[in-house]
Amino acid sequence: RVSAIDAHPECWPEEFGLYLPDRATPFPEHRLPLVRAMRGEIVRECEIYVCNPQRPAGTWLSVNASPLLDGAGKVAGGVAVFRDITFHKQAQQQREADARMLRETLSMLEEERKLIAYEIHDGFLQEVVCAKWQIESAKSLLGQQDATAAKGQLDGADEQLESAIAEGRRLSSDLRPIVIDEGGIIEAIGQLLQERIIASGC
Repeated sequence: RVSAIDAHPECWPEEFGLYLPDRATPFPEHRLPLVRAMRGEIVRECEIYVCNPQRPAGTWLSVNASPLLDGAGKVAGGVAVFRDITFHKQAQQQREADARMLRETLSMLEEERKLIAYEIHDGFLQEVVCAKWQIESAKSLLGQQDATAAKGQLDGADEQLESAIAEGRRLSSDLRPIVIDEGGIIEAIGQLLQERIIASGC
């Protein structure tokens, strides 16, 4: 393998696998810290991603570079100092990934909350309102001494309330699924994410 001393700077990105922080774009030769230093620039904390057969997992470097001046104060070369920041970058990427997952989870939970609110309004509450109407009707019929009709209204109200109770239990289960009690909130969130992935066909 050619050393940096033997290779021309324009060959460094390809020869050593140097990339911009997007990890896909070869690092432009004119932006390399040492090249800039040899033009007289001082470079601070320039990030370079290195990926080559010797470093297949990739390495992150932070580079500082400064020009070297001769006795007359003219640029005679440059010096670069490389610092391995791979652990720092991986930790940062993990934090960003965790933050994205948290945002996605919170978004899903908000959607679930809205759906449950709609179901309470369009299902549970409708059942209860209908039962109340039937009870009011039965009271009116009892006032008119029409016991048979009143019983029919009360039977209907009883059915509506049974349905409302069943709907309430279902909504309660949706709000706190049994997996939370059995495996905890983390497992419940994981199951929710898995269900969403399956539902989206990914």
